Amino acid sequence: MKLRRIAISLAVLSVGAVSACSAEPDPLAEIPAFAVDVARVELLDAGKDAKLLAYEDINDEDDAPATQRTVEVSEGFEQNVVAAEAVDPESPEGTDTSTLTLPLSVTTTSAPVAGDGEVEATRAVHFTAGSPTHTTATLNDELESNEGFLMDWRGNNQGRISTVKLLAPEDGADEGRAIVEAGLMNILSTAVVFPSEPVGVGGSWSVESRVTGDSTMLRTTTYTVTAIDGGTVDLDVQIEQRPSQASLSFDESEAPELAGQSLTVESSTTRSQGALTIDLSQPLPVDGEIASTTRVVYAGEDDNFRIVQDQANMVAYAE
Repeated sequence: MKLRRIAISLAVLSVGAVSACSAEPDPLAEIPAFAVDVARVELLDAGKDAKLLAYEDINDEDDAPATQRTVEVSEGFEQNVVAAEAVDPESPEGTDTSTLTLPLSVTTTSAPVAGDGEVEATRAVHFTAGSPTHTTATLNDELESNEGFLMDWRGNNQGRISTVKLLAPEDGADEGRAIVEAGLMNILSTAVVFPSEPVGVGGSWSVESRVTGDSTMLRTTTYTVTAIDGGTVDLDVQIEQRPSQASLSFDESEAPELAGQSLTVESSTTRSQGALTIDLSQPLPVDGEIASTTRVVYAGEDDNFRIVQDQANMVAYAE
């Protein structure tokens, strides 16, 4: 018995295809922008010596140096049918994962005038992927062909992201393209958003957002400031996740063994840990990682069994 793993993928065009029909110097100029669900930010505690935290990373000089980051994105998904009396609703300490290592060159400029599908923004962050590698060695040839994958996002100085564009290399292999795309979207979904109110050491805020992966989850991320030193901010990070839908139903083509049935969420728990170091003059964390594992238990028509899904995710940053 296996549930359909739902993943929403953005349409990704190729660099060569766009360049061939456009004289624009920006290869992403004609790529459609996809809206990002607006994050809900709530200040929980202002902390001590509160100050307004905002990114100060815009550099519009033509020869502005790019920030170099190596980001590791690990993901894992397990699903099992378990006897009802044997179900442990608590999220496990670990789930098997595979890891994508993604070298990135990143720059931030003032956001240009909003185009189709875009809203006004103050900053635009531009990503160029280097040669990716994977713990599954057989994928590395496909990943290598996706070197040069581009991503841009638009947002404000607090880090809210409104739209994103993605552009794959013309000759990028399909499976490698999908893996790099998913990795970049993981980076987007864990981008730090600051509150619009001042916050200091000991202060905290929550960010509610929607995350799409093996299933669409509603994520609440709680940040607590552990230190501020000039433009460097250290954060403790905790995550709670739950499915965006309380029930799932299937037709014959999706899962014949579950056709006509409706499964409901019986419980959802998340185990997480995370710490990040932010340099406000740079668009991505300079160090740290965020890791979480969410267990969702589904109940169906047969009360003797449960469907147990474990979804693990980790994003780690290094210079």
